[in-house]
Amino acid sequence: MTLYGPLTAQNYLDLLKNLASDSPDERMIFEETLRALLETFQAERGFLLKVSENGGLRVLLSRNHEGQTVKNPRQCLSHFALQKAIESEEGFHIGKSVQSDRRYRSESFLEGHRQPRSIIVFTIQFQGQPALVIYLDHRFKDLTFDAHQATLIEHWLTLLELSEKIAQKNKTKPALSATDRKEPQAVLPKIEAPGQPKNFHGFWSCSRKIDELFQNIQRLATSKIPVLIQGETGTGKGLLARALHEESSQSGQPFLSINCGAISETLIESELFGHVQGAFTGAESEHIGMLQQAHGGTLFIDEVTDMSDSMQKKLIRFLEEGRFRPIGGKEEIQVDVRLLSATRLDLNQQIESGRFRADLYYRLCGVRLKVPPLREHLEDVCGLADRFSLLYAEEFQSEVPLITDEGREWLIKYSWPGNVRELENVMRQLVALGVEKIGVEEFSNAIWKGQGGRLGGFSGETLDEAVERAEREAVEKALGLSAGNKSRAAEILGVTRKSLYRRLSKYDLGHSIDAKSWLEDTGEGAVE
Repeated sequence: MTLYGPLTAQNYLDLLKNLASDSPDERMIFEETLRALLETFQAERGFLLKVSENGGLRVLLSRNHEGQTVKNPRQCLSHFALQKAIESEEGFHIGKSVQSDRRYRSESFLEGHRQPRSIIVFTIQFQGQPALVIYLDHRFKDLTFDAHQATLIEHWLTLLELSEKIAQKNKTKPALSATDRKEPQAVLPKIEAPGQPKNFHGFWSCSRKIDELFQNIQRLATSKIPVLIQGETGTGKGLLARALHEESSQSGQPFLSINCGAISETLIESELFGHVQGAFTGAESEHIGMLQQAHGGTLFIDEVTDMSDSMQKKLIRFLEEGRFRPIGGKEEIQVDVRLLSATRLDLNQQIESGRFRADLYYRLCGVRLKVPPLREHLEDVCGLADRFSLLYAEEFQSEVPLITDEGREWLIKYSWPGNVRELENVMRQLVALGVEKIGVEEFSNAIWKGQGGRLGGFSGETLDEAVERAEREAVEKALGLSAGNKSRAAEILGVTRKSLYRRLSKYDLGHSIDAKSWLEDTGEGAVE
C-alpha cells in the first residue's frame, strides 16, 4: 500500500522498527512525519512544536513545500489557532478563509507578513496533556480535510505519539536541539504571549508586573483578610476586586460593589446599612442594605476615601463588631462579609490632611495592592488595543481596523492619563466610526475629541476646573494643618470664615458647620 508520494508502507514499517531499536532516531521520525503531512494536505508550510511543562511552545522543525527551513517561524504562527487546538477536546483546529476572519486579523505578529488563507493544527497528547503540535498552513488556497486524510493523519500522529512516549521513557535528549541542528528554535511563551494578553477574570495583560499582581491576588484569595486596592482612575481596580472574589472560596456567594464617589452621603448609608419603612421621608418600604445582601460573600467599596467622617465612623464600628443597625431600625444584624476597598488617592496625604481616618485605614488595609498605571506596563498597550478593536468590531458588526506601525509607536509613546479605560474608549470610538486604518492622526484626533478639545491634551482640565481643583486642595491642606480648626484654617488661607464655609459647602468636603457660629461670624442672622 502506498501512503503518498515516495513514502511506502515499507518506509512506514522502517520508521516503526527505528522506534523499536535501542537508539531510536527521533529526528528522522520528525522529518518524515512533517514531510508526509505536508504532502497529504498539499500545505505550503509545516511546523512541529513541542509544548514545555509551563505551557510554552518551542519550534522543533519547520519546512516549506520544497523541504526548506521556514525563516522567522514565530512571525508565521497564529497564537489564536494554536490556542484553539490545544483547548479543543478533539485536539485539532481548522481555520479557513483566515484573511476574512476577524478573529485572526487582530494578531499583531501577522503585520508585515501575508496572512495565510487556511490553517490546520493537530496536537499529540502525552499523559493527558498536549506534548507536540503539528501546524500546517497555506497562504493562497484552502486546505481540505476529508475521511481519507483523517486515516493517514491517524497513522502519522500515532507514530509521533509513540516517539514521544519512548523519548519520555528513556529520558532522551530531544533530537532537534540547537546544538544538533541549525533549526530556528524559535521560543514562544505561553499562548498568552506578548501581543496576546492573558485574561485574568476580565483583566487582560501580558506584563510581568501585572502577572505578579495576579499571583498576589491568588495568594490572598484563600483568606478573608481585608484588601485595599490603590491605583489611578481607569486602572481596573474594580476588576481586580472581583477577581479576588472569584478566586476565593466565596466565589459562589454574592459580590456587591458601591462607588462612594458617585452617590451622596445619605444614599451611601442607606445602600450599605439599609433602612426600615418610614425611617425618613420617602422611605415608603424597607430596603435591605448591601452588607446584609452580601452575607457570606464580598462587598467592594470603591473610592472609600470619598466617605464623610461620620460614615467612616459607622464603618469602623461595623468592622469592629461585625454587626450594624439599619437606618431607623431597632435590632442589630450580624453578617459575615469580606470587605474589599479601593481608592485613587494617596492615602498618606488623605490621613495627614484629616480627610481620612487612620483607624479606618488600618482596619481596611490588611494588605494593600497597588495597581500600576498603564504607562508603567506599556508592553500591554498594543495587545489591549488589538483586543478592544476586535471586541467592538464584533459589537458594531464592522471590520476590524488595521493599526499601522506608526500608530503602534504612538500608542506606546502616549502617557495614557486615563489608563486602560481611556485606551478602551479611544478604540471604541474609532471602531464605531468605521475607521479602517488607524495611524497617528486618527489616534490624536480621538484623544482630542475625547477630552472635548481641551488644552494640554493630557490633563483634560479647563482653566476653571484646574483653579477649582487647586482651591479644594488648598482648603483640605489648611484644615489638616489646623487640625480641623476652621478659624485657624481661614487664617492660614487668608480668607474670612464666611468664605471658608462657602468653599466647604461648594466642594462638599464633609466638615460639619455649626449653625450658630455661621450666623454669628457671617452676620447673616442673629441667635436668640
